[in-house]
Amino acid sequence: MAPEYLENGLVSPKLDVYALGVLLLEILTGKEVSALYEGSNTNLAELLIPVLHDEDAKENLSSFIDPSLQGKYPAELAFAMVRLINNCIMKDPSHRPSMDEIVQSVSRIMTATHSWEMSFSTSVSPHRLP
Repeated sequence: MAPEYLENGLVSPKLDVYALGVLLLEILTGKEVSALYEGSNTNLAELLIPVLHDEDAKENLSSFIDPSLQGKYPAELAFAMVRLINNCIMKDPSHRPSMDEIVQSVSRIMTATHSWEMSFSTSVSPHRLP
């Protein structure tokens, strides 16, 4: 649940933004949020600090992302997704993006991902046409 709801019972559209951020985090990591906490008593957004701000961010990203992807994803787009998730799960609801901003971000990421998939599939396909 969003911090403002747990602390004050406040309900707003930003609750849905927080919930979407949690869902996206679970999809990206392949784990439930409760498993990501692993007994730590921290703010959810703090779980993203090693991926967004450490000097070993790229290595941290690869251990953060769902291992079933087997590293087959564009790192820059994965970072874009982590930044979006981070924005969605901000403690202060006024700092979270609107749903319209989220749709625009996801649309850009999906378009770039599609382009990456097309270039990836043609570069590894043994039966490429001339």
